[in-house]
Amino acid sequence: VPADGVYWLEVSAELMRTTDLVWNAWYLSGLYPKMARLSLELIAKYGKVIAGFAETSSTTGGLGWDASASPPTWEASALAVRLSRAASDLLQVVSSLSENGSIAKPLMDRLPLVSGEQGEELAKALLEDAAKSLQPTLQLLQDGMLKQVVAAMGTPFAAIRGIPAFYRMLNKPVPSKASPYVESSIRPLTAFREVLVHSTISDQKIMNCWL
Repeated sequence: VPADGVYWLEVSAELMRTTDLVWNAWYLSGLYPKMARLSLELIAKYGKVIAGFAETSSTTGGLGWDASASPPTWEASALAVRLSRAASDLLQVVSSLSENGSIAKPLMDRLPLVSGEQGEELAKALLEDAAKSLQPTLQLLQDGMLKQVVAAMGTPFAAIRGIPAFYRMLNKPVPSKASPYVESSIRPLTAFREVLVHSTISDQKIMNCWL
């Protein structure tokens, strides 16, 4: 499992390596505007790459839910798992654009003094816009993940829908406790929460929103 600052996708790691070079090894104070523009362009391109990954992945590969495993689990190659890892990377990049983030901090620290307060506000606005531009991509990843989870839950739920008719046909009393189908039907959802944790998505608000 990646530690903080380590990425699942090579494209994410390359983005962070390159922006680090921009603001350190390659940095020249006289080229601040170009360095800032290059960083923002790299982030925009990264967002398009991840969006492309989310869109193409949704049409390829199997479900990857192993209901026969003990306990039932998502395979490492499952689309839901791969999308969650991309989301983990994207969230780290978004975090790097926030105050004191690994991209935002050097961009703000190296802001020329002559820029004044107006320049500082502009730089902050550009960072905020860059972070906001990644939100549609995060939504694509979220939609793709949840689509896979719902698909995995479909078969058990189909069985649940037949239970009332079964009891009416046999003239049996209504069950007084939860059917075993209930646990099996929600297992893809509970197992996916574990996937998010292992993908280093630990923000409880985000997990609650997705699940």
